[in-house]
Amino acid sequence: MLAAFLCGGCSYAPNVPIFGAFFPAWMLCVLIGIGVALIVRTLSVVTGLARRVAIPAVTYLLLAILFGAGGWILFFRG
Repeated sequence: MLAAFLCGGCSYAPNVPIFGAFFPAWMLCVLIGIGVALIVRTLSVVTGLARRVAIPAVTYLLLAILFGAGGWILFFRG
């Protein structure tokens, strides 16, 4: 009985058709978040703001998570 309740949550898995294959929506949002974080990092290096970032690895990781979650909310209303 417990297994039936746990499998009920998997009935709707958001996915996006890309080139005919269904791609998990969360993975698409992760790629969007990483891409936008890389663009922000590049812009911060060009403008000189990268020197003022205290912990760059954590900062850009959190930016990637922020942009990925924002993409999820924006595109999939999750």
